[in-house]
Parts: sequence; C-alpha cells; structure tokens
Amino acid sequence: TRWKAGGRSCRTGYIIVKQSNTIPSNMTSSFGAVHGRVYKSVFNEEPNGIVGSGFSRSKGVWKFGSGSFNGGCTNNGSTAGQYHKSGYTMSEFEAEWVEKAIKNWWNTGNQNTTVTDSIV
Repeated sequence: TRWKAGGRSCRTGYIIVKQSNTIPSNMTSSFGAVHGRVYKSVFNEEPNGIVGSGFSRSKGVWKFGSGSFNGGCTNNGSTAGQYHKSGYTMSEFEAEWVEKAIKNWWNTGNQNTTVTDSIV
C-alpha cells in the first residue's frame, strides 16, 4: 500500500529511524512523548489511523516497546489497534525483521530488505 503523509511518499513496511534528541523540545504529539513525536517530526502531522510499531536502540540495546504504536495506536478514535496484538511490545517476528533491516542498512547502505520468512 502506498500513500502520502505530510507531503512525503509512504509505503507499507517503511521504517523511520531518527535520533529522538534531534526533535525540537517544543514539538508535542497526542500520540506519545517519543514515537508520536518522531512521526510528527518527519511527517508534520499526527499518526491518525496509522498502523505502526515502535522500537528504540539506546546504548547498544534494542527495545521493541511502544505505548504509542505497538499498543494499537488507539488515540483519537483510531481503529488501527485491530491489527496489533495487545500489549506494549511488538511481535518477535516483526522485531527480528526490523533489526535485520536496520542492520542491513548499516552494513550495506541498502535501504531495502526483503522479508524471506512466511508471515503465517
């Protein structure tokens, strides 16, 4: 699926990577203090209706938790939560492939990683 958000082209599976300390301190989001602000800083709009997952890497440690996205992104009446399991952490399958995709980008500079495992 393709769409535009804040004038940027988007596609299912895109991963946003941004250092949260580069976001202006006066930027707020009703979708959370970190992942909501990251989304808003990139697209200049709230992630209304967006099905997404959040993760972080801090001091070399991966964390696959997000109250903004993994919990279903249910703020402002969004129904995106129907696509997520309940809870704070993303699925192991998704976490594995997010980490693989980012490591592939770091190691090769290639922004595209093909998922080779069956989802179901």
